[in-house]
Amino acid sequence: IREVDNWVIRRVVRQLSRWTVNPHLGHVPIAINISGRHLASDNFVNDILDPIRNAGIDPRRLVLEITESALLHDLEAAAQKMQMLRDQSIRIAIDDFGTGYTSLGHLRSLPVDILKIDRTFINDESAGSLCKLIIDTGHLIGASITSEGIETVDQAANFTEMGSDSLQGYLFAR
Repeated sequence: IREVDNWVIRRVVRQLSRWTVNPHLGHVPIAINISGRHLASDNFVNDILDPIRNAGIDPRRLVLEITESALLHDLEAAAQKMQMLRDQSIRIAIDDFGTGYTSLGHLRSLPVDILKIDRTFINDESAGSLCKLIIDTGHLIGASITSEGIETVDQAANFTEMGSDSLQGYLFAR
């Protein structure tokens, strides 16, 4: 899986490099899903930074999406690696938040820029209070919030009203 991740990273960096000269795409970021196994590897930080440095692209255009469950193996080591990447201006997103066992208290120790609320909470009307708690807690730690799985106009309005910064889902694009 690490080889696949590295291939994706190289391809994304190459694409970002091509887009740099396009006035409409030169600022557009790309998000990459990172596997838990890759995150746990000793070379993870260099696997991310080396291609970016070699291509000379702005690291702020890269967002690494790490699933909440990938953090569970060694939260402290993962947080250190994530912070090293954030120190280089790479943004970190916690994907599928709420589906793993990371507590809201763990968020204080995780260097995170974006929390992505898992779609299972979006589709569960009884989870509204929990979603509001996640949104408010995320904002308190300085993260922006993306609500995943938005499929209806009512869901979009509801999560916008709750304070979600971004919405993602089939309502906008398949």
